[in-house]
Amino acid sequence: MRIKESKNKMYLRYRNKYIEKSRKWRLNPINREHQREYLKKWKLENQEKVKNLNKEWREANKEKRHQNKIEWYKKNRTKAIFQSVEWNKKHQSKRYLINKRHLQIRIEGNFSDLEWQEMKKAHNYMCAICKRQEPEIKLTLDHIIPVSKKGTHIKENIQPLCKSCNSRKGNRY
Repeated sequence: MRIKESKNKMYLRYRNKYIEKSRKWRLNPINREHQREYLKKWKLENQEKVKNLNKEWREANKEKRHQNKIEWYKKNRTKAIFQSVEWNKKHQSKRYLINKRHLQIRIEGNFSDLEWQEMKKAHNYMCAICKRQEPEIKLTLDHIIPVSKKGTHIKENIQPLCKSCNSRKGNRY
């Protein structure tokens, strides 16, 4: 029993020395650079593992990340607004798709692709405004009352128009 206790004490003493030694090693600027290089190399070699570890951490710390984001925004509000404006200028096409997706989420009604095909057939594959037919033009789905003006995505509010007529109509009704 005494032997076991003395081994544990020795272990703890050496463990603490090792911890202190490794802490000093990590704090040395030369070793920090070595660690950075090693870590960079390791990340390149284990990209999939790094990706999975990051994903796990993000999922485990959702609330913490959210709180950090809120605090950062409060401290750096003007910087955040400036970054947002710059991002929107650089990525106008992405911004358009994001807005379109948000509109689709808010749309009431459920008009399917099958119903769209039936509607085109019922209109004889013809534009409702200029009366040209489909081999000559490409028909697009048009909301009579635009979604941006609280129009719904139901059969009664949809008509087939060619691209040029739909563009000319814009968001008017």
